[in-house]
Amino acid sequence: MMALPPLPLTPLMRFRVLVRRAVAVLAAATLVACVSNAPVVDGHISQQEAAGKAIVIVSVSHDRTASGSARFFIDGGTPDVLKIESAAGHLELPIKNHFRDKYGHVYVLDVAPGHHVFTAWRASWRNRSTKTIVGLAPLAFDVAPGEVLYIGNLHVKWVMGQMWLVGKQFPYAAIASVNDESAGDIAIAERTNPAIAGRARIALLPLGPWGDVPPAPGADGDATGDEASAP
Repeated sequence: MMALPPLPLTPLMRFRVLVRRAVAVLAAATLVACVSNAPVVDGHISQQEAAGKAIVIVSVSHDRTASGSARFFIDGGTPDVLKIESAAGHLELPIKNHFRDKYGHVYVLDVAPGHHVFTAWRASWRNRSTKTIVGLAPLAFDVAPGEVLYIGNLHVKWVMGQMWLVGKQFPYAAIASVNDESAGDIAIAERTNPAIAGRARIALLPLGPWGDVPPAPGADGDATGDEASAP
């Protein structure tokens, strides 16, 4: 019995196929571009599986003063650049908030053994964002196979200004800093990844502000800035 040839596609059918393909490609591209791409340790692995990995614990957070997100880049300018962020931005997949006094996430990263550097950061709130801040003193760390390192908390503090027309506070800039939150962060990491419990060694990045406090806006008369310093 001879099979019948497939029916030809009508122009409307072709259009629908093209639209479906375009939507699928766009969704995949958005997913890849938006979420943190740093490889995290599977919370269900065994102690034996975790024993050979180079693991780094680091948290990323931002103030509750205003909604937004902070993103930090590891090994920027290389094919292996990684990004980790405090919260999901617009149209991004949710990121679990691990804190009560701020927004952020504790990452348990599965990285390549060797030397790594935080090279840049940026912050965004509502429909505004900072430029990607580069050219700062690099924050470097080294991790060997079998090590579990806690390197610190990367926190972004909003610098608040006042809209002169309505007197409302709003963030006009941001400051990044490195803090020691080892007690809380390591506890969260061990709770989400039991295989690393009791193994973390504290090897903090240089503590304090990462970069300068931005000047208050004033040239356009839109806002006046409040004094602020990194936490």
